[in-house]
Amino acid sequence: MVKPFNFNFVYRRWLLGAKVSLILAVSSLVFIALARFTSGFEPQQAAPVQQWSMGYWTAWAPNPISDLEWGGLTHVALVGVEPETYGSLAYSDANFAADASSMIATAHAHNVKVLLDVWAGPGDFNGAVTNNLTGFVGNIMSLVNSYGFDGVDLDWESKFNPSNNTQLISALRAQLGTRLLNEYADPNKYAYWGTVQQYLDRVSVGTYDLGGTFNRYSWFNSPLHSSDNSVWSWDLVKGRMNRAGVPVGKLNMGIPFFGQMVSGGFPVITGPRQTWGSVLPSIGEIKYTDLVVGYNISTPNRDSVAMVPWIGYSNGWISFDDATSIAAKVSYVQSNNLGGWIIWALDQDYFPDQTPKHPLLTAIKNTMAAPGGQ
Repeated sequence: MVKPFNFNFVYRRWLLGAKVSLILAVSSLVFIALARFTSGFEPQQAAPVQQWSMGYWTAWAPNPISDLEWGGLTHVALVGVEPETYGSLAYSDANFAADASSMIATAHAHNVKVLLDVWAGPGDFNGAVTNNLTGFVGNIMSLVNSYGFDGVDLDWESKFNPSNNTQLISALRAQLGTRLLNEYADPNKYAYWGTVQQYLDRVSVGTYDLGGTFNRYSWFNSPLHSSDNSVWSWDLVKGRMNRAGVPVGKLNMGIPFFGQMVSGGFPVITGPRQTWGSVLPSIGEIKYTDLVVGYNISTPNRDSVAMVPWIGYSNGWISFDDATSIAAKVSYVQSNNLGGWIIWALDQDYFPDQTPKHPLLTAIKNTMAAPGGQ
């Protein structure tokens, strides 16, 4: 017996199926929208990169090119030249021609690249860009081409102007082609660096001098982690830079071969995490070489959060890095697939009469060579 056609039943089934399809479609669109919305707030992931280990070499410090620990370096920034108001370049190194030729030849023999460092010093970046950008860039490229530099490093800290800087790195990028362009970055300006990272091979963040009186309590020179987000650390810098748009694979972090010396004030600050008194202390830098000679750092205090050593002394305290903390920082860069690190400065780790002559740079070399290193 053939059953009569039940129109209402078929219609209800069709309507139910249509509702289910509509719900699934809307759910998919919502999922895609949420994924796109939240992607701007999640750290950008990156495949492993070849990390940079770039040290700054200055002619005015006693640090012979022949004595460098080349195994701890992939790049060297030769300091360098300074911009003048109308785009010409002043030499910071009185023996620039000889030093540049020697550095490039020696570094290339060790498979290390050399960048020409153009730094603010007493120079005038703003004048050079606004008065003669084309000539300024042309003068930089003339040195790069004449000596065979592998690229350019910019260190514009004093009177930094974001708009002028964007013009400069855009023009340099066009002229450099495949050669390298790196720039020092103030961690406080993380939002800006996310907008210009496309011009740069590396964004090198100054993750030192982080322990100033701008903090709400005494803090470390270059801590790996922080107790809270009210004080700077490597990890906080990495997160803010990345969320601002700088890929982790382009981030170089700053390793200091110097400590931060806190002295005086009232009452005297004797260590980290102490509230400032009625009279603020003075804070200055101390080279690792001077620290080793002037103080006993063989058994320092070690902070389990910041992962750096420190010592107290009669009139304050000193935050610094040693071979142990530097090895931890190199491992941090490796495990997080960051772009690498920069070192200020190679002369501050130089002991000509001992072995190794560069103990901190040797710690970097050993960590790079360890299993899982670059």
